[in-house]
Amino acid sequence: AFWSRSDPSLIYFHPWDGNQLRSFNVATAAVTTLHTFSSYSRISFGMGEGDLSADGDHLPLVGDGRWGFVFTISTHASTPAVDLTSYGGSLDNTDVTPLNRSTLIHIGGPSAAELFDQSMNYVGKAVDYHGHSDRGRDTDGADVLVITNSADPTPIPNCQNGVVKSRLPAG
Repeated sequence: AFWSRSDPSLIYFHPWDGNQLRSFNVATAAVTTLHTFSSYSRISFGMGEGDLSADGDHLPLVGDGRWGFVFTISTHASTPAVDLTSYGGSLDNTDVTPLNRSTLIHIGGPSAAELFDQSMNYVGKAVDYHGHSDRGRDTDGADVLVITNSADPTPIPNCQNGVVKSRLPAG
C-alpha cells in the first residue's frame, strides 16, 4: 500500500491476488475501486518493491507476474505493457523514477537493472548487476539509480560492498 502524496487521508492498495487498484480513506473508512485491470487476473505494485512516483500520479505495475506497465492515477491510462520476462533471469522488482521512467531489476541468468522511458520503450541497461536499490533525483534533477554493488562483477576498486549512484539513462 502507498500513501497518497497529495491527500494525507488516502492510501492506495490492491487486494492480494486481485486485479483492482483501490483507495482507502483513513478519515472516512471508505474503500473505493479506482480501476480494474481486466487484462490481468492479478496485479502487483512493482513486484512488491515499487513505489508511487514523486509526482504522486504514476504507479509501476506488473500484471500476472510478467507484464510491466505504468498506470496514471489521474487519467486511468496505462502505458503499453512490456513482457519483462524477455529480459532474462527472474523478475525482482520494477519501479518508477522521479521523471516517470521505469526500471526493472532482474536476477539469475543475466542479472541487470534495465531502464524504460515514460512509454515503456526500452532505453538500455543502467547497470549489469542486481542489488537492493532505490530511484532518486540528482542535484541537477536527473534520474539516478542508487544501488548496492555487492553483485557487481567489476566493483569499484577496494569497495566490493558499497553503494553506487548510477545516473540514468547513461548508467
